[in-house]
Amino acid sequence: MDYGEPEELFVAGLLHDIGKLVEIQYLQASFMSVVEKTKNKKILIKDAEKEILGFTHSDVGFILAQKWKLPISLAEAVACHNDFQKSRKFPQLVAAVQLADILARAKGIGNPGDDYVPSIDKTAWDELGLKLSQLEPIMEKIDEGVNDALKFFKRSN
Repeated sequence: MDYGEPEELFVAGLLHDIGKLVEIQYLQASFMSVVEKTKNKKILIKDAEKEILGFTHSDVGFILAQKWKLPISLAEAVACHNDFQKSRKFPQLVAAVQLADILARAKGIGNPGDDYVPSIDKTAWDELGLKLSQLEPIMEKIDEGVNDALKFFKRSN
């Protein structure tokens, strides 16, 4: 995709789930209840968070991004990556983070707190201007990136 700030995409990807770390650190018992609910009801973590906590990791992450005085583009990516329709000023960035999150889940990269792969918002997909035929090469690039990271960390030990 044509995005003028690749570093911004990278940082948004790193920070998009920062609210989960806050929940794990400060709401440990409640967060474990959230994870348990995802398994019992077979729902996404954001839905379990809403039910149990009354807010989501995206809400917490947005507050943190504001406290850290991050650029509004990053704050919006954190706040809206699970709900593209809330995106106002930076829809392409939010759509890219949403797709990257979904593809990472599909590849089993990381631990999102639930076992489900959501579908991308149709409007977000349209915002990216990608073709379905581009997904396979993207998935291959993800594999290459993961392999490169693993090699790097093995050398560091």
